[in-house]
Amino acid sequence: MPGYSEPGSGSDLASLQTRAVRDGDDFVINGQKIWTSGAHNADWMFMLARTDPDAPKHRGITYFLVDMNSPGITVRPLINMAGGHQFNEVFFEDVRVPARNVVGEINRGWYIGTTTPDFERSSIGNAVGQRQTLEYYLRYWKEHRGSRRRRARARRSRRSSRTGGSRPRRRRCSATG
Repeated sequence: MPGYSEPGSGSDLASLQTRAVRDGDDFVINGQKIWTSGAHNADWMFMLARTDPDAPKHRGITYFLVDMNSPGITVRPLINMAGGHQFNEVFFEDVRVPARNVVGEINRGWYIGTTTPDFERSSIGNAVGQRQTLEYYLRYWKEHRGSRRRRARARRSRRSSRTGGSRPRRRRCSATG
């Protein structure tokens, strides 16, 4: 789940205002992201934050992997007209992110950030999800097919005990022309 868009930035991703300041082995992140899909269900978020405000617009941005259970993160749903939601606002208030969670080089996250949507748009995630669903149902079928057969045998056994041991045979009709 990407943390790219910010209020007031429109489609100009490089104008982001969320800041990450180095503090020992961590970065402290403050700011806001908007239109973040799935944030209410996510365990992790990848995001861009400005680490060097004096650098040219497309530099000074770092790509982070953030644990969504970190103290200081607030997720607020954006409710649509139908009363549901998929998108969220995410607020970062003094969120500490270990420096080891930087993806790529510090101040060069723009280059990674611009390739991430290409991966998402390839829909490879859909294929992986469909395969996992198929594997789940195959495992379920293998684990439960025997129990289905046992239940069917038990039903037949109960029926035969009610009818005195033999089940009435059905007559087959054949039409000859």
